[in-house]
Amino acid sequence: MKIKRLLVPVDFSDSSTKLIDYAIEFARMHRAELILLHVIEPMNYAVPRWLPEPTTLLEEQRKEAATKLDSLERRVRAKRLKCSVEVHFGVVYEVIAHFARQCGADMILIATHGRTGLAHMIIGSVAERVIHNATCPVLVLRTVQARRRAGTKSA
Repeated sequence: MKIKRLLVPVDFSDSSTKLIDYAIEFARMHRAELILLHVIEPMNYAVPRWLPEPTTLLEEQRKEAATKLDSLERRVRAKRLKCSVEVHFGVVYEVIAHFARQCGADMILIATHGRTGLAHMIIGSVAERVIHNATCPVLVLRTVQARRRAGTKSA
């Protein structure tokens, strides 16, 4: 399988930012382009009157995400790899799967937070939902922190 384009969803958690180092090496091995994607979820709750209106909040989130992605993009480009960044709005797993098809990603590299039990049941697993909705292979990476939280030892 020839891998030319890797989609890397980033939520700026420790797990997803650690994934960048792995993605850089993976992309280097395959001479592939990295596409870093951040998805801002819609607000499913009422915003108190004392907060700015929802569109203002979403725009602030978009600007903050763009700034963080630009920093990650510079980090990737410093390794002499082709990289682009995207910020989208919507349901995270749906946007990831849809954008992977749209951009022609050959593979999705995604981090898992390692939630188990009740937290997994309530919050669910974005990675798991991406696997079920993506049309390309999905490589799920579990960071050392996620392993420790789950009670296993790191190798």
